[in-house]
Amino acid sequence: MQQKPRWMNTIGRVAFMNCDPLFVGLDESFHVLPAPPSWLTGHLLRRDCVLAPIPAADFAKHHDELALVPEIGICSKGEVGSVLVFGHRPLEEMRDIALPTDSSSSVALLKFLLKERGLDPRPVEMGPDLDTMLDRCDGALLIGDRALDRAKSNPELVQLDLGQEWLDLTGQPMVFGVFAARKDTP
Repeated sequence: MQQKPRWMNTIGRVAFMNCDPLFVGLDESFHVLPAPPSWLTGHLLRRDCVLAPIPAADFAKHHDELALVPEIGICSKGEVGSVLVFGHRPLEEMRDIALPTDSSSSVALLKFLLKERGLDPRPVEMGPDLDTMLDRCDGALLIGDRALDRAKSNPELVQLDLGQEWLDLTGQPMVFGVFAARKDTP
């Protein structure tokens, strides 16, 4: 009997606590590939893993190559607490916003929400370190555990929760991430 390629036993994993419950009790025969959300899309497309949680925006971009795993995702109906814009001034006064390089859906969502508000701060891509981001820009988008931790230690810097803003605008829940596999997976 031929052994499966390693990628067929590898599952991508975002190292954020909102993914923790999905990996409890995972069979030991699976390998876990930890990576930032936007990186997992590339891993999935290159066959580094068989399944991964990826940004919803990336799934939309690659829907012809990827299959959606139904009824599972990273979603919120209202305040999410882990996708936040931080800053020392209100959103309307921000001249530039640092955007993390490890996110796709949240960056696309923020750009959409800013446009809906008639705001056009200059986007600046950089690593997801809040202190560095706010040293260089008026605002900063953080996701995941970093956003949760910094909101707890610096609540006065939170200017916008993207999950709540989306609900206020559309009345609909926001899907930040989905689980996907390649369509050609045997």
